[in-house]
Amino acid sequence: MHQFLESRKFAPTTLAALAVYAVGLLLIWLAYPSIAAENALMENLQAGCLAIACMLMVPCLIRPAAKTGRIACWCLFLLFLAMFLREVDVESLPVPTAVVWIGSGIGRNLLLGTAFVATFVVMALRPNESIGQI
Repeated sequence: MHQFLESRKFAPTTLAALAVYAVGLLLIWLAYPSIAAENALMENLQAGCLAIACMLMVPCLIRPAAKTGRIACWCLFLLFLAMFLREVDVESLPVPTAVVWIGSGIGRNLLLGTAFVATFVVMALRPNESIGQI
């Protein structure tokens, strides 16, 4: 998977898939506007794509390529995670209370705020590594 992310086929394949996805959702939404409601098809597809994007960042975090480093992959992972947690209503899911506390409200804000502050501190302490990556 990691070699595919670095290959020249990744960008055109990704752009084509996103274009088909966007056009498909637009056509479905024009025919059935109710799919854009809370916890409906469109929101669930967005959450699924963000979860997949988070999982695709994990190999980059474990073994970063020479061109991109851990800080750039970590920033993208945090961005995708923040959008995923924003999109998913954890309170309405049958999950343990600890997951609800971490995934919503103050717990989510503390988790993401701490992660972003820690990332910026690392970037400030290692400017030579982080400037070339972002």
